[in-house]
Amino acid sequence: MTSIDLDALLRGTPFRAVARLGAGGMGEIYEAIGPFGGAPVVVKVLRAELADRAELVERLRREGEMLQFLSHPNIVVSHGHGTTSAGRPYVVLERLVGSTLREELLRRRVLPVREAVGYARQLLAALGAVHQAGVVHRDVKPGNVMVCATGRGRRIKLFDFGVAKVEGDARRMVAPIAFPTREGFCLGTPRYVSPEQASGLDVDRRSDIYAVGMVLYALVAGRGPFDDIVAVDHLLQAHIRQEAPPPSRFMTAPLAPSIEGVILRAIAKNPADRFADVVTFRDELRRALSAARGPRRRGPVRRIAWAVGYPRRAATDRCRICTVAPCVPPVAYGEAPVLARSPQGAEVHRSGGSDDAITVAWCGVATPLMGPPDDVCGAPTDARMGVVARDGVLAGGPEEGKSSFHRSISRRGVFCSAAAFFAVAGGVAMWFVR
Repeated sequence: MTSIDLDALLRGTPFRAVARLGAGGMGEIYEAIGPFGGAPVVVKVLRAELADRAELVERLRREGEMLQFLSHPNIVVSHGHGTTSAGRPYVVLERLVGSTLREELLRRRVLPVREAVGYARQLLAALGAVHQAGVVHRDVKPGNVMVCATGRGRRIKLFDFGVAKVEGDARRMVAPIAFPTREGFCLGTPRYVSPEQASGLDVDRRSDIYAVGMVLYALVAGRGPFDDIVAVDHLLQAHIRQEAPPPSRFMTAPLAPSIEGVILRAIAKNPADRFADVVTFRDELRRALSAARGPRRRGPVRRIAWAVGYPRRAATDRCRICTVAPCVPPVAYGEAPVLARSPQGAEVHRSGGSDDAITVAWCGVATPLMGPPDDVCGAPTDARMGVVARDGVLAGGPEEGKSSFHRSISRRGVFCSAAAFFAVAGGVAMWFVR
């Protein structure tokens, strides 16, 4: 479509079309912007060749009115509705960024059970708000569910209320359709319609429960129970009379019996055998998923860490490490020698406090103290080193100016102490943090 056609498409409305996004059975989807710019929106316009069909015009008008009082995080947001200057009704919706469940299935073929159950529970939450408002969707399918990425994960959005049914108190907020559905006429998508829909009977919220069960079946198995049937008439008859095989028959990975039982109950032929409402269905899915995971195993040692928020985690970790640090033994000083004095004025070290392990340090070597050390290092001590004992410090040698405490620390001991500190403190700190 040319740019001139786009400019003329929404003439008579506050919006201007900028791109064509796609088309459905009844309408065409365009991206548009308002008169003052702002965030882009989506405009659903009835097809031009269908604009003379009054029943379809009424359905699109009714969809816009229903969406005005349906508010839920998992339902598409409406920004109004109206009619173009050419007489084509339109509905303005929020611009959703993501992919439909149908596109997810085409791309990934099958979804993990936990992810599929999560999407089904979100879809049931949306239908809970729909049913509470007195509306039956009647066309729940993967193509009408959008998966949008958010900061807290992936959220689904239910849309396309074109064939929805209004009942109860909702009829006071939505004008009745001028051309109601004829008895014996099936509305919906053949692969996801309930048996009562396929039979042309009156439907209620349990038809949406059947459709959600079929969607969940397709998500975990990668296909529907009757996907081998091509003809529409035969497909509708399968929904009415043929029992669906369990989804595990088409799966390579095992499926928990609890989850499979919930799916099979949701797609029961008799509406009375299904879940009474979407709340019960949603709760049963949660219980089935918990049963599939099994009981949590307790570790041999009870964890003593407490939960902290991310902003305080760094400060808390420092406090924990500082608390553990004093518990590390000072291995570098455990075998510190004891300073002694030899009769010749040389510095003598008593290792470990033992009386029979006395050595004397001359020229950087330790020699047993057995006599005058005149020949140590090949020359008299006073000639080679000029050693003079002053207050426990050897003058004229490399140790001059250092206290006995500093001379008692060995380099190997310092390394061992540092290694032991980081090993013990780091291990205990990680135990607290995990």
